[in-house]
Amino acid sequence: MERRIALKNLIRITNRNVGFTPCTPSDFNALSMMIKCKTKDTISLSSIKRLWGYVNYESFPSPTTLNILARFNGYRNWEEYLIDHVSGEEGDISEFFSNYLVDSASLSVGDEITVAWGEDKWCRLEYQQDLRFKVVSSHNIKLRSGDTFGLHTLCVGLPFYAFDIRRGDEEIAGYIGAKEAGITSIQICDPRVNVPR
Repeated sequence: MERRIALKNLIRITNRNVGFTPCTPSDFNALSMMIKCKTKDTISLSSIKRLWGYVNYESFPSPTTLNILARFNGYRNWEEYLIDHVSGEEGDISEFFSNYLVDSASLSVGDEITVAWGEDKWCRLEYQQDLRFKVVSSHNIKLRSGDTFGLHTLCVGLPFYAFDIRRGDEEIAGYIGAKEAGITSIQICDPRVNVPR
């Protein structure tokens, strides 16, 4: 099996599993954070950019990088991924979403949504533009009213991944909420009401 073809397919699987195709520095930061959160290991930003073709690079990734990326997608390691890839199987790493999903690109400026999870944790968000949101209000979470951040998708049952957070003059790389059990509800809000419906 041509290993470069196998790698391209693993990258395509990764894009599908995270819900977007990284193409900007903020996207790569968000993906890096997701990989570290799930695998407890790090792939450098420069390596991620090379893998996705954002930076030209002819060499093949190291075994460590390949193993981390394979583990991120549900395999034990690169070799196990290759076995599944050769047999035409993808194992248990992919599925269709039957739960409620919000794609940020489908929202209009000013739209508000409330996202809830865990024990009485929620935030109310206003869509700004260009995949960015502003926190209108929050409860029992680390995001604060007035914070702005990037967000690609929200899906019930999956974690909440915010990237490129701006808090006044402070810049924060990212935030992960609902890490254990995932988001429990996503609601369209009435902008005249100050708490979740």
